[in-house]
Amino acid sequence: MLEIDRTFSGLPLDSGQALRLEHRSEDFQQAVEEGTINFVQTTRIGITKGIDLPWRWYLGNCAAVSQL
Repeated sequence: MLEIDRTFSGLPLDSGQALRLEHRSEDFQQAVEEGTINFVQTTRIGITKGIDLPWRWYLGNCAAVSQL
């Protein structure tokens, strides 16, 4: 769980700032290895610079992700 909520809105994510990452659960990792869960990498939307760079990642077939 990333524990990201609206208290982080507007805060810069710069080097030197705290960033908390957690290990994947065994079930999640197994699903990734089996191909049940896959990561999709695409270009960002709504930006004017670096539009050709794949700076957007999400879980494939995730209902919580907006897709074009």
